[in-house]
Amino acid sequence: MKAIAEFGSTSRNESDEHSDRDLLIIMDGSWSRAKIARQFSSIGYSCSTLSPSQISFMAKKGSLFVQHLKHEARIIWDDQASFKIFLQEAPFVSPSAAEIAKCKDALRYSLSPVPRQELHGWQSDFVYCISRDILIKNSAQLGLAVFGLNELIKTLPLDDATKSEALEVMRGLRLEKSRFRKGEKASVHATSLITRWRCLAAEIFQLQLPTESFESSVRQRKFSSNYEVLRVLEYLDLIAKIDGTKQLSAQMKRMISAPNKYRSCQAHRTPMLIHELSKMVGQTSSNGRHPSEIADT
Repeated sequence: MKAIAEFGSTSRNESDEHSDRDLLIIMDGSWSRAKIARQFSSIGYSCSTLSPSQISFMAKKGSLFVQHLKHEARIIWDDQASFKIFLQEAPFVSPSAAEIAKCKDALRYSLSPVPRQELHGWQSDFVYCISRDILIKNSAQLGLAVFGLNELIKTLPLDDATKSEALEVMRGLRLEKSRFRKGEKASVHATSLITRWRCLAAEIFQLQLPTESFESSVRQRKFSSNYEVLRVLEYLDLIAKIDGTKQLSAQMKRMISAPNKYRSCQAHRTPMLIHELSKMVGQTSSNGRHPSEIADT
């Protein structure tokens, strides 16, 4: 299988100045994928790369990203139409109750109070990404393959006024996410957006909101995924930068810059990530393992 496809808001014709131009490159050979990714990155694309075996594994696991591609991708190049056939045959798998519960727990954690206002751009990014993920999973439990923000909000069992507010706040968080990823400071609205979403999320997802600060709870957190660990490492690295203390290695910085990419989230990287987290937090348990172990999946 060899293919290149656009996905996301660009393929839905919903893109704006804050949208990424998402591109997926599928082929064997990491060097070949990287070479093509560099070419497309140079003209403004945000590139994800997968081998045929990786995306096949994702499909077997019921990845909703594959369903996203199936319903919305615009295929640019497809050797022997193999990718098109692959997508046609990819089964829709509804998320389990355990997956939803794990996602809700991650959202609850992302909404922990962050006292440092200069980090509210980072929190807006984290909260938006986790919230969108749970909205996608919720709609999938209803048998719907929905990925655009407008349509996701419409699936919620809320009155029109609350839906309108939820859409407004999520759009605001998305804008703050864009600012953060461009290296810009958060706007004056970031703090109020997070506060408003805390209240809305508590109602929508039946969450008991945390009171302990984000930084304090890191030591006791049982993380549900490598993605979560990478976002926390990013948070701690930002604090280190602000405080003038030792930051992460160049390799780790590359990983936290793309926490949802396949290579960053592979299970064999878990021990390395936990080790980095232990160093950043400055606490290691007596048996050499950080107390914030990643939950079994």
